[in-house]
Amino acid sequence: GGYYMPCTSASTSTCYTFNPSTMLISGSKLYLADYSNYRVRSLNIGVPDGAVTDDIGFDSKRGFAGNGGTSSEYVQFNQPLNLYYNDNTNKLYISDFNNYRIRSLNMVTGRIDSFIGNGAGDANNTNADPSVLGLRGPRGVVNYQNKIIYADNQNNNCVLRALNTDSTNQNILGVLTNANAVQTIAGNWGQGCGAWNVTATTGTHSTARLQQPQGVTTDGSNLYFANTGAHCIIKVDSTGNMSVLSGLCGTSGAANGAGTAYNNATIRFNLPTAVVVDPRAPYNTTGNMFILDQTAAGPTKIRYLNQGSTQVTIYGITVNAGEIKTIYTAADGHGADLAAFDSMICFSSGGDFNYNSNGNSSNSNNNVVCFNRDESTGTSYYRFGRNPSSFIGRGAQPYNLEEEGVAATSISLAGPAGLAFDEYGNLYVSERDAHSIRMIRKWW
Repeated sequence: GGYYMPCTSASTSTCYTFNPSTMLISGSKLYLADYSNYRVRSLNIGVPDGAVTDDIGFDSKRGFAGNGGTSSEYVQFNQPLNLYYNDNTNKLYISDFNNYRIRSLNMVTGRIDSFIGNGAGDANNTNADPSVLGLRGPRGVVNYQNKIIYADNQNNNCVLRALNTDSTNQNILGVLTNANAVQTIAGNWGQGCGAWNVTATTGTHSTARLQQPQGVTTDGSNLYFANTGAHCIIKVDSTGNMSVLSGLCGTSGAANGAGTAYNNATIRFNLPTAVVVDPRAPYNTTGNMFILDQTAAGPTKIRYLNQGSTQVTIYGITVNAGEIKTIYTAADGHGADLAAFDSMICFSSGGDFNYNSNGNSSNSNNNVVCFNRDESTGTSYYRFGRNPSSFIGRGAQPYNLEEEGVAATSISLAGPAGLAFDEYGNLYVSERDAHSIRMIRKWW
């Protein structure tokens, strides 16, 4: 046995299989599930040294392939993480982490392309061509006033950068950016990743040192993101000034989840990974947001931050104006991402992805949990993926099953990471350990 090598005859010395599994005979053909080569192969047993054919599958699930094509069979990712659906363009943006690219999937034609990035590289360039610049750890992506903002959070690339998709130069969050070019709008490549160093309440993008930024979101005017490694939430206003919206940068904790002013000095976070502006009007314009907190150990929490002037009730819990409060607590401590659409709020439990893609998914539930914000008792929820309490391996089954068309409550997810809803309410899930993207059709 061994890794896949192309062959046409069973007598070929390099005609390997790798962890062969199920076999069946139909007529003169023997069909074999070549498990670890990710394909179904057939052998003509009607003649000596019969022909070997690859019937279904590609070389490997992990890799980089498929750009410019429209067949999902030939698309390869390498640990896809965050997802973002752009309803203006009807495209799904995928942070292809270990391919160092942000890729776009046209939801109409099925065509996939590299949207930003061309492999590993530093964010030390200005007005860079998006097709040739390097990335280190692409994470969150968001559409900000028809410009694309993304986080890059590995090595010295602890920055937020903006792609000006306009045909003219634009001022993006206080930074003049050439047409069809990329500029840094928060963080400083020269200072690298590290402790928050802004001593005043505000500072420009060029003075702030960030630590694993991700979870980028916007209320249409301001930009918000999780400064994950520093345990705080950052705001960037339309002029480019930065401030700590909530938490104490550099200090982790779990204090004051029961209803306290969101800017109170005692508020603490513990590796927050996802920040999502409440999509429901009028909260989507006042900067109200969901925050996925405590993602490495202990119970994962979803907290609601209310910047508006009226109280908001979610899942039976009322959050007063100016408060932050925990609205949902999960026993598993390995939340990865968060998404909200209409009445649904969902989070993924796929491993320790707070710093990078090297989380251990065996520690997590490997499923996606959703709840209805309008459900007043706060007791019912929807689970996609196997029940970890009754399944060996806590739900994770990388590589071995495609499970197309299987009920979403029974599928085997392997490191579910990024989440995104499209405009119709379909939910997309990136599987880090299976290097694939799944779709769960609207269920409510």
